Amino acid sequence: MITTYKLSIFKGIKEIIFKYAEIDFPIKDTEIAIYDAYKFCIMLSDGLAAILNDRNDIYNSFSGDIFIFNPSEIHHARILRQGIHKYIEILIPTEYFPNFKEYD
Repeated sequence: MITTYKLSIFKGIKEIIFKYAEIDFPIKDTEIAIYDAYKFCIMLSDGLAAILNDRNDIYNSFSGDIFIFNPSEIHHARILRQGIHKYIEILIPTEYFPNFKEYD
């Protein structure tokens, strides 16, 4: 189950998207994902790993961990434990942070 909410704050700027996911995953790697927004991922269960830069950087996650992905950052998840996994994704369009790249 994935529940999605959209929040529009300013006219002419894309919405902020909030997703709550509760998915029964088998042990596997997910598809590669690239977004055109900043992605905040709040882990609500254990047993997932984030893999960045085409399998060079692996980060195991635990309940309460927060991942922040830059726009266009190549990543996917590795499911380490079969079962129901829960997480929250917040996608914030780049228009909300026009000069954010200066802080990288």
